[in-house]
Amino acid sequence: MEKNRLFYRIILLIILITIIGILAIKGMNFNSNSNIEEWDEEKLVNIPKLSEGMEPIIFNEKGEAIKVEDSQDWYNYKKQENTTENGGDSMWANAQTRDGSQWVWIPRFAYKINYNDIEHKENGGNIEIKFLKGNTNLDENNADVTEQGFIVHPAFKNGETTGYTNGEWDKEITGIWVSKFEAGFAGIENTSTSNIQAQETQISYESANSKNIYGIIETGVTKMKYPVFMGGAFSYTGIDIGEMYKLCRNLNVENNPYGVNNESEDIHLMKNSEWGAVAYLAYSAYGRNGTPIAINNIEIENIDIIKTITGYSSKNEDYMINKINYDGNKENYNEKSYIWYTKEGGLASTTGNKYGVFDMAGGTTEYIAGYIENMDSHNEAYLKDFDKIEHSNKYFTIFKSEENKSTYESNKNIYGDATIETSSGNGSYESWDKETSYYITRRSPFFLRGGCFSEGSFAGLFAYSIHSGHSAEDHGFRCVLIVE
Repeated sequence: MEKNRLFYRIILLIILITIIGILAIKGMNFNSNSNIEEWDEEKLVNIPKLSEGMEPIIFNEKGEAIKVEDSQDWYNYKKQENTTENGGDSMWANAQTRDGSQWVWIPRFAYKINYNDIEHKENGGNIEIKFLKGNTNLDENNADVTEQGFIVHPAFKNGETTGYTNGEWDKEITGIWVSKFEAGFAGIENTSTSNIQAQETQISYESANSKNIYGIIETGVTKMKYPVFMGGAFSYTGIDIGEMYKLCRNLNVENNPYGVNNESEDIHLMKNSEWGAVAYLAYSAYGRNGTPIAINNIEIENIDIIKTITGYSSKNEDYMINKINYDGNKENYNEKSYIWYTKEGGLASTTGNKYGVFDMAGGTTEYIAGYIENMDSHNEAYLKDFDKIEHSNKYFTIFKSEENKSTYESNKNIYGDATIETSSGNGSYESWDKETSYYITRRSPFFLRGGCFSEGSFAGLFAYSIHSGHSAEDHGFRCVLIVE
């Protein structure tokens, strides 16, 4: 009898342990690659993941980078209680690579969009954000946010099973580094990059013979220079979408100036999904809390080829172009444009201060890594640098083009990239904050994001327009760095 009781007790104990284990696994929602150790229990976001060549930084009042010695002072993704027309105090993590380029950490998050009018999405709404632990779907309370109506942003998700249709990566990741500014030219006198040596890549210019700020470009002979990502730099233009893609994909080669390890770190041209991740976080309470960012409104008139400079901001109420004769970096130009590290200059960032991402409204309009399928044949020349792959992958997104449907309708299930979710149609100014909303077509198969210096109030986080892919003086780009 005693043996029978012992046997039943053991069986009951096994059953109890099994039930507890199942409930724990379900509640924690771990996957085989999860890593909650990367979660900051005090700051309630994922800890920024640094590469070999990166160091954490903060800025002094002149915008000079200072290496962080105490991680407690590095960042604070702070929820804003009010709108941020006069600036905010959320402090996103910043880091600097060896060349001086600066990057901003976008931690893994899930989002929920609350529309003011679901039938007319152009009327806006608000974006709720929940930061996620490690590479799981868990919030700070260990709750699975997908059971609360939140969507894990695709920029942080594994797209192997979805075909990368929403701009996913090839594994679950804890966050991404976004270049703080648009790409700029290094080594140019009277700019912030004057003391940074301009180094040649191994990539030759492929477009027609022309010139840039360095001089004459001979097709197939002249080598592109490595871009730098700093405020106060002449924007890196004069290359087409394919050249931008190829250049960015080769920035982590051996002996690159950034100090990035080519085996464990990746740099690539920003995708639509990654733009959307920055835009959604910026519009949330952890960024501008619904306040549109100010435009970089500078147009340079006295320097051939160069049209604008990174990291400037108009006053919030002034969207007009500020045409200037450039004579070196200044804290302001004509009381109409202010450099990024000043209080007024910070209004052009995703945080309303110097710790956010800049040039996402104005400056140059930025090409994104992606295109429409079945594009017109005259645009296909730009695809050779995309390796002529016919399916989306972790580096670029191919959007649908269906017979008897607009491309906007064909891609209505795309989420996370601040196009379909934040506009009401393909025409004119139907994005949030009345920003530009032209969806790519077979004739104009490449996206441009943010608008340029001349687009006034139509430029911004939710602005998207189209182009054929060729180079232009006001078409630029930025990169994303992923540390694995």
